[in-house]
Amino acid sequence: MSSNNATDFQSTFPDKDRSDASSESASDISDPEVPARFPPANQDRRKPGDASPARKSRKRSGRWKGMVLICPPPGGQEFATETTTDIIHAELKLLGPLLRLPAGKDVNVGEVTKLKAAEIILMMKSNAPVLWRMLNECLATNTSVQKERGKVIMTIISILCYRRSHHSNLLPKILAVYLKFRGVSTRGFDMLHALGLVMSYNWA
Repeated sequence: MSSNNATDFQSTFPDKDRSDASSESASDISDPEVPARFPPANQDRRKPGDASPARKSRKRSGRWKGMVLICPPPGGQEFATETTTDIIHAELKLLGPLLRLPAGKDVNVGEVTKLKAAEIILMMKSNAPVLWRMLNECLATNTSVQKERGKVIMTIISILCYRRSHHSNLLPKILAVYLKFRGVSTRGFDMLHALGLVMSYNWA
C-alpha cells in the first residue's frame, strides 16, 4: 500500500520538478516582513559619496591635494612614533653642544648684531634633519613663507635644546642680552624664561 502511494507521488512530482524547486535562490523566498540580516557579500553597503573605510581623504590644499591617508596596521603607528622619538632624541643630543657658548665668555650687544640666523638654521638642519623636516612639514602651508618658517623652527629647536640643558643657551643668551639692553622688566624676563625663549634676568 505504501509502495503504491510512493509511486503515485513520484509520478505526480517528477525528479525534474523537485530539482528545479531546490535550485531556487534562498533570496527569492525571503519573508517580506523579515528583512535580510546581512546584505550579500558582493553588495557595497556604503552610501554614495562615503569614503572607503580603509582610507580617509586628506583634504589639504597645494601639493597635498588629492592625497590619501592609509590606515596603519595594528602596532605600526606606535612603532613609528617610538622610532621617530628615538631619532629626535639622538639629534637633540648631538645638537646641544653646538648651541653652547664658551664658558666664561661675556656676550655684549655687539654679539647680537653679529648673530646670523642663517648660520644657526644651517647648523640645525645639518645636525637634526629629521626633526627639522618634521617641523617644516607641520608648518607647511600655502601662505607661509619659507624664510619666516625657518626662523620659527630655529626658535622651537632652541627651546627644546635649552630645556634639555641650560648650557645649550646660544639663542636664549643672546636674546636675553638684547632684551635687557632694551629695558625689558624683570617680570617680562621671568615670563619669557618660563617659555624657554631667554635666560633668566640674573643669568643675562
